[in-house]
Amino acid sequence: MKDFGKLLDTTPLDNGLELRFYDQSRPVAGDRWLVQLLIDLPISVDESILRGLPASDPPFGDFLDRFGPTVHYQVTKTRHFVPQEDAKAILAHLRNEFLAAGIGYLNHPDFPRRYFLKVYKEWAEKEKFRRAHLKAIQEADTKR
Repeated sequence: MKDFGKLLDTTPLDNGLELRFYDQSRPVAGDRWLVQLLIDLPISVDESILRGLPASDPPFGDFLDRFGPTVHYQVTKTRHFVPQEDAKAILAHLRNEFLAAGIGYLNHPDFPRRYFLKVYKEWAEKEKFRRAHLKAIQEADTKR
């Protein structure tokens, strides 16, 4: 598992996922801090997400090789040059602000599948371009 920082809290969602909050804050100068909150929502690639996935090129196995069995929805909230004594309060504010604005979106029953499809489609487009580029280079090399 990646080191995302210090786990502060978890929040279960209505769709069965678990939202995780990590403290990535650090001192920057004197008593001033960079206050940083990583919000992570791991989404396991399971049969319910893959159901009805269109057959496409590049192969889905290549996607799993790149991302593994889990994709992560992540948001980072940052405040710069915060006095050390305010750091914890600002971290809590960032968490509460995120929950107030985004919990309905993340709780939606279709969120895991929709987010996975977004990540997969973005990767597939980049992968098609990468493969076409590699093929063009190889063809150009053989013509020399």
